[in-house]
Amino acid sequence: MMASARQKPGAAFFVLNCGVQDGPSSNIFRYRDGAGYDQDNMHYLFITQFGFELINTQKTKDFYRSDWDHTYNPTKRECPKGAMCMMCLIKQTDYSSYENIVVHISSEGCCGDSGGIAIQFLSDSVTEYIPLAKIVEAFSDTSCPGLKGKTRILIIQACRHSILKPEEANDDGVPFLYGNKYDASEDAGNTHNNPLVIPDDEEQHELLPPHEVPEDFLIVFSTTTNRYAKRNTKTGSWFETELRNAVDAFRQDPTKGPDMDFLTILTETSDRVAKKESRSQNPNEDGKKNVPCFEHRLTKQIIFRCLQRMQLLNCS
Repeated sequence: MMASARQKPGAAFFVLNCGVQDGPSSNIFRYRDGAGYDQDNMHYLFITQFGFELINTQKTKDFYRSDWDHTYNPTKRECPKGAMCMMCLIKQTDYSSYENIVVHISSEGCCGDSGGIAIQFLSDSVTEYIPLAKIVEAFSDTSCPGLKGKTRILIIQACRHSILKPEEANDDGVPFLYGNKYDASEDAGNTHNNPLVIPDDEEQHELLPPHEVPEDFLIVFSTTTNRYAKRNTKTGSWFETELRNAVDAFRQDPTKGPDMDFLTILTETSDRVAKKESRSQNPNEDGKKNVPCFEHRLTKQIIFRCLQRMQLLNCS
């Protein structure tokens, strides 16, 4: 549904875990070369093109678990004034003027025994992660009654490989007799995977099974179950790059109006990503494929107005 004249298109929460080269956390959370472009692309799309408002302006990068939820801090002290953790910020935000919510998380991750997903956060000592189920719960009707009836979009840029099924982590693709081969000349950087190896602990059972998606939620995954996600060192992760390209193609198409069906754009993005092929100096990672997927229980269409497309139409 498109935002009414009295409502803003949406509120945005951005979380980018890129890592710190040679920092205290670098031995636990490996630096994700090129991942910084992911948040740049999401800012361009949702803030510049769709007119969303970024909520967590004070911090968007390199989160420890206590930055997401202050109760992970051993002292369990309250959030300091002016520097709320994400959980407190999510709960205290007034959503009455927003039509939609988008949450973009770019980090390392993997699937646990249950098939759910763990998102890794920075740590100086041991591997720390938060189950996707808890992130979904943070935006639920129960945790945030003000979000009831509003569309919530979660975009998860993270590997979903399983240590139980290592043979499925990479997709070698299939040969085609006909078709257009993807031209990788524009991708100057190498393709990287930074998979998280999930610890075996009591939180395993809390991971979100893929089919458990709450009403009014759209969860977009950068890759399918048991697969690595792909990221280029020069342009960023494949999904965010091709989502931006798909929106730009829409914006520049003279036959299009200003209003965009987001699910249609996601389908086109999946097609664009599926046509790519990895380039890596490691022969075991070269020539690999990837495809995003999304799951939802939407009760209404997601229609975004492309602001720059609107400006072009007004000037013509």
